[in-house]
Amino acid sequence: MSILKKPLFYIVTSALLVIGLIVFYSANFLMDLWWFETLGFGYYFALRETYRDLLLLFVAIIISSIIYINFAIIPRLLPFNPLNGDRNEPGNGLSWPFKLLSSRKILVPLSIILSIPVLIPVFNDWESFLLFFFSAPSGIKYTAYCRDISFYLFSLPVFKLFQKELMLTFMMLFA
Repeated sequence: MSILKKPLFYIVTSALLVIGLIVFYSANFLMDLWWFETLGFGYYFALRETYRDLLLLFVAIIISSIIYINFAIIPRLLPFNPLNGDRNEPGNGLSWPFKLLSSRKILVPLSIILSIPVLIPVFNDWESFLLFFFSAPSGIKYTAYCRDISFYLFSLPVFKLFQKELMLTFMMLFA
């Protein structure tokens, strides 16, 4: 009888712990939702919460597809090595890393993994990226460099965020 109670105790305790964690981490979201609903800005809150996720998804698809296309084209653009056999043989003249990179099972996860360092600043500073994508020119030129001031307000901070992450990605690629 006590053997049946122990697994039931562990299951109930685990379920209560999971429910408690969900309530704890969703309390901030629920309080913000109720606050915006009370003020009549529920639609604004829903947009604000989905912008980050949609922007992250959009940038993830773009960056991962750029990396995937580059890796998929590399084996096709390498020169033919006549010492390895017939020209019509697929993958002829390629060393094993390039034959491995021509596999779709390897390329898709690799392109997603290599896009993660670029996605970190997008996730952390998503408001800056929205300003970058939807900024308008201010019409005022900075006299020293003859550039529009909106470049320094909206574009330059995003470029600085990407600089460190792209350096990390290139170090991983070329190491």
